[in-house]
Amino acid sequence: MFPPALWRDAGTWLHSCRYNWRTAMIAAWTRNPYCPRQ
Repeated sequence: MFPPALWRDAGTWLHSCRYNWRTAMIAAWTRNPYCPRQ
């Protein structure tokens, strides 16, 4: 469904930003694709 690289990047982003999945998904659709700084 998505390229493996996308999943790998998403996993790195989730881990490094320490978002739960729901917050991460919201951020993914509404903000920059990588670790938005608060």
